[in-house]
Amino acid sequence: MKNKILKVAIVLLFVFSIFNFPFQSLNALSSNYSLIYFETPSEVQNFISNGFVVEELYSDSMLCNITEAQEEWLTDNEVFYQSLGDITKFHVQNYEFASNDKKEILYPSDLNKELFSISPSDKSIKVVQFIGPVKKNGKKFY
Repeated sequence: MKNKILKVAIVLLFVFSIFNFPFQSLNALSSNYSLIYFETPSEVQNFISNGFVVEELYSDSMLCNITEAQEEWLTDNEVFYQSLGDITKFHVQNYEFASNDKKEILYPSDLNKELFSISPSDKSIKVVQFIGPVKKNGKKFY
C-alpha cells in the first residue's frame, strides 16, 4: 500500500513538473489590510463604488483588504490610510495563530491538541484579537 502511494505521489510530481506547475500558488495569498480614514460617512460610498470591500466600519475609518491597484488609487487621490499588512496572523511565543473569514481564531495544530485535553472547568484564558477601535460589543472581554 505504501509503495502505491509513493508511486502515485512521484507520478503527480512528474506530471506537475512537466506543465511547470507554480507550486507557490498553493500557498495562501497574503492579505494587505488597511485602515482608510474619511471625514464624512458619505465618502464611504465613493470607496465602495471604486471596488473597496469594507470589512469593518468605524466612526472615522474603515478596514479594507486592499489590492496593489487600490493602494495606488489611495495614494494618487491623496487619501490618508494606514497599512496594517496581514492581520489574519499573529504570534505568541513560538506559536502562529490565524483567523478565518468568520473571525474565529485558528490555533496551531500542536497547541490545539493540548487545548482539547483541558477540562472546561479548569481555569483558562481566551485569545481575542482586536483590529481597530474596540466596539461596544467587544468591551465585554475586559
